Amino acid sequence: METYEVQSEALGYGIYNCHKQILSPTAWQAGVGDKFEDYILPGEEGPVIIEVLNLKENYVAAGDRALAVGDRIAAYPLTDCLGHSRLVGIPLTPDVRMAVLAAAPGGSQQIICNLVSMDTGLEITSGLGAGIIVNFKTTMEASVNAINPALQWTSGDGGDSIFVVNHGGVWWFAGTGASRTNNCFCNEA
Repeated sequence: METYEVQSEALGYGIYNCHKQILSPTAWQAGVGDKFEDYILPGEEGPVIIEVLNLKENYVAAGDRALAVGDRIAAYPLTDCLGHSRLVGIPLTPDVRMAVLAAAPGGSQQIICNLVSMDTGLEITSGLGAGIIVNFKTTMEASVNAINPALQWTSGDGGDSIFVVNHGGVWWFAGTGASRTNNCFCNEA
């Protein structure tokens, strides 16, 4: 089994363009930072793009994605019925992720968010992991606007953090994170 780092979406359907990772002896000895680095084949100027299937997305549609740039997959080779060797694996990311509102929450059951990078801890504002659609389903409230405390987003300033979970390539709201405001309703006796 080897480790691969997501670079971009390949064909969709859970298949990602990845770089093979190796342990970094310098980071390992120093005991700080990321212990992995891109593997570069002898004679190559940079890492080679390799397609890897995320087994957790085996049945998803082309536009549904569960991983972001910088996420890692532990993968191993499998051979298909035509004799082609393919890499398949399981993501090394938690099921619950942090995301930041990328647009004002509207009156629907969906919100637009950017994932927080597992690599840097920063909001992903472009590419894979940016602009994900998060579904909000509840039996109590009619829309995202009904969340209490209300989710906040300001143009140019960003939005609140929320927790999201991915099931089969579809993102779902899992709870509120760090709110930039403190607006809650309190029952007074």
